[in-house]
Amino acid sequence: MSTRCNIICKIKREGDKKPQQFAVLYHHCDGYPDGVGYDMKERLESASDIKRRHAGSFINSMVKDPMDDYEITTDLHWDVEYVYTILFEPDKVTLSYHEVEDFGHPETGKEIIIKVFE
Repeated sequence: MSTRCNIICKIKREGDKKPQQFAVLYHHCDGYPDGVGYDMKERLESASDIKRRHAGSFINSMVKDPMDDYEITTDLHWDVEYVYTILFEPDKVTLSYHEVEDFGHPETGKEIIIKVFE
């Protein structure tokens, strides 16, 4: 069985009170932190500062290669085991995840920060 995950992409601009969700991605396999979590951390570390700060360009780079298995979706899938969040802010990008505690309810679980890119 595959370890499925979603990636929620949020952006918080200057003056925003809270972040706005602008994209949700789905990955069908290797969704655990040593798989997708590691891949996203590596992508953020290797991206140029400008590309990392431009949320749309970064997300586009994740979905443009069909061999990478990242897909844009409309909402969280009910059968995921992990949910990642990439929060793009003017001065930093935060990558975090939570393991879904209640299968079928992807919003459950304690958030763990993987890395803050400043």
